[in-house]
Amino acid sequence: MKKIISILLLIILISCNEKEITINLDKHENKLVVNSLLAPSDSVKVNISKSISVLENDTVNYIENAEVQFYCQNKLVNTMNYLGSGMYYLNTSITTGNEYSIIVDVSDFETITANSVIPGPSQILSVDTISIDDEYLYCEIELRNDLTSLNYYLLEVESKYPLLNSDSTLTNQVDIINSELIIENGDLGEELERLVFTGEVLQDSVYALGFILDKETLKSGAHSSNTLYIHFKKISEEYYLYVKSYYASESKQDEVYSNVENGYGIFAGYCLNTDSLVINNP
Repeated sequence: MKKIISILLLIILISCNEKEITINLDKHENKLVVNSLLAPSDSVKVNISKSISVLENDTVNYIENAEVQFYCQNKLVNTMNYLGSGMYYLNTSITTGNEYSIIVDVSDFETITANSVIPGPSQILSVDTISIDDEYLYCEIELRNDLTSLNYYLLEVESKYPLLNSDSTLTNQVDIINSELIIENGDLGEELERLVFTGEVLQDSVYALGFILDKETLKSGAHSSNTLYIHFKKISEEYYLYVKSYYASESKQDEVYSNVENGYGIFAGYCLNTDSLVINNP
């Protein structure tokens, strides 16, 4: 009986000591999000959407009524055309060394601007591979680096056929195992979707960059062979800062670098050089 009374008294004491807590959540300010990566070509695509709060359940909110003006060397080229799903398009020639910018106007939003310079061409001199054992393939590309300027580089590997990655997801993006101390977006032995580094750490104009691929993830199902495309990019400083901050950020949102004034996202340039490897399935 005493035990029951004690429990009742404890419940009463707990109920009498309820404390009201007020959580102040700042109202989310909707801003425009711009995503565009420019490369030497005859066309430009810019995706525009609206940012959402982490408390909202909305999917991507594409902007359909934007006026997007595209500039080259501070001179208006033309107003971009809307394609759908937030994508704006312009048929115009993009060349290395030029600075490109956009001005975006949308009703009820601040005008946003962004600019970037298209870097000069990257160069792969050679590609070589060595089979480490039954599990891994060591790859090495010899690249040329211009010592007269500070350059930023990015490496990605893409598969011709969809592959199962380490998360058992079908994708054409091949995970890269980092084997270089110069890589700035991951540690040694870490699996990454891309490798990023600067030419500042390279002492010579020619450098052999090594990386490792997991052979198990290179199997392309029913195909007797597969082709891997090694995409080596010289990227603008904005692109470099964006990728570095993305990997460094825990939230993958607020702390990510953006060069979009009055908005979010990235407007950056790159120049691509691609080589390939043929992989025979066991």
